[in-house]
Amino acid sequence: MRLGFYTDYSRDIAQFAQDTGFTSMELSAWPQSSLNADEITDERIKEIRADLDSRGIEISALGYYPNFLTADKAEAAEYKRYFRKVIQLASRMEVSAVCTFAGMTPGWTVEDCMEPFTDLFTELTSEAEDLGIRIGIENCPMLHHKNRTGENMAFSPEIWKAMFDAVPSRALGLEIDPSHLVFLGIDYIQAIRDFGDRIVHFHAKDIDIDERKRGVLGFYGQS
Repeated sequence: MRLGFYTDYSRDIAQFAQDTGFTSMELSAWPQSSLNADEITDERIKEIRADLDSRGIEISALGYYPNFLTADKAEAAEYKRYFRKVIQLASRMEVSAVCTFAGMTPGWTVEDCMEPFTDLFTELTSEAEDLGIRIGIENCPMLHHKNRTGENMAFSPEIWKAMFDAVPSRALGLEIDPSHLVFLGIDYIQAIRDFGDRIVHFHAKDIDIDERKRGVLGFYGQS
């Protein structure tokens, strides 16, 4: 197992990773990052790969986390277009995974979102399969506690099953972060056992639940 972190690429950050003992990095591939999928050249890719290879650092995944199911159709179309470029970039960089969110339309239920999710990711996974790339859906609910809505419907094992039933391609998987499951009161160990063959990538962070405060505020937090 390799330990790393999610970051934009720079030589200074790569040097920090090497000095600290990290052996992998999930690299940001947002348009404003150093891995802008619309603009990066093959020459620059070779430079980045050579730098990381010389340090013994593996690129574990590329990360791009928009809300594909936003109600703004123009934004949604742009997110889809750019994510396809990120998948192609992963192939160019010989990186096997791209991690993202499933998205969620504000004011819609998970059931409402399943049809557009299915249409979108059926298309995206077909393209990913052709390039040998796996898509890992992160499980953070991206919850806005003030209005009780989220931007990522893929927050529970029940929903993962529905997603994989709707889009059976093995190119679709999970980027698991157990801390979000702990926050929601979900058995993260059982979830990993049940969906282990779908796990593409891991996130991890410390989490400490203040039970006394949660007993007053609940899961949604302060209004």
